[in-house]
Amino acid sequence: MVKNGSQFHMAMDVKDTKTPWADVTDKILSYDPDTKNVTKLQVYAPGWKQGHGTYAHNYWEEILVVSGKIYDHTIERWVGPGEYACRPPGQKHGPFECGPDEGAVVLLVNTSSWPKE
Repeated sequence: MVKNGSQFHMAMDVKDTKTPWADVTDKILSYDPDTKNVTKLQVYAPGWKQGHGTYAHNYWEEILVVSGKIYDHTIERWVGPGEYACRPPGQKHGPFECGPDEGAVVLLVNTSSWPKE
């Protein structure tokens, strides 16, 4: 989202952005620069591997696998289309990888300001 006065607007022109990993593209759907909350599609190429150990964030993260599948080594299982996870701050996850013949598209929602107390 782009802040405009007291209203937020969704980006109509979704652009690919770089990620720290080769063969992964972010498509930012909405972003709030004040809270750093972001909603994005993350597109993983077939055969992609994260290549480092588990990690955790200091924000909430929700994921929904839209297509393909991704392997999470922390839970030791493939996560496929329609599967959802909600990770609170500090929850360890990853590393991840995709199979050699199939990538994945994952909807991610990172929310630093939720839940409010």
